[in-house]
Amino acid sequence: MCSFNKLPHNAPTIFHTFRHTYRSWLDASGAPVGVQQKLMRHAQVSTTMDVYGSALMQAKREANSAAVKMLLQPKLVLIGVEPQPETVAFAS
Repeated sequence: MCSFNKLPHNAPTIFHTFRHTYRSWLDASGAPVGVQQKLMRHAQVSTTMDVYGSALMQAKREANSAAVKMLLQPKLVLIGVEPQPETVAFAS
């Protein structure tokens, strides 16, 4: 067992930084927010989301790319009209 006095002076900071990393990993894994809250042992889900809520950079990029793609490639949806398969013409 380790005595707190023998730990480096920055051990609490290292542990807290790992908690932020752990929360980001949980989010990236797709774990529901309620599960993340319980694993982080927070009484309120707002603590999990507000204090530990920063997403991983790759997740931010993917979310942004998906939103931009939806914006730039809108699909017209007509109620009661069956979608037609797209045809692709190749030049010979």
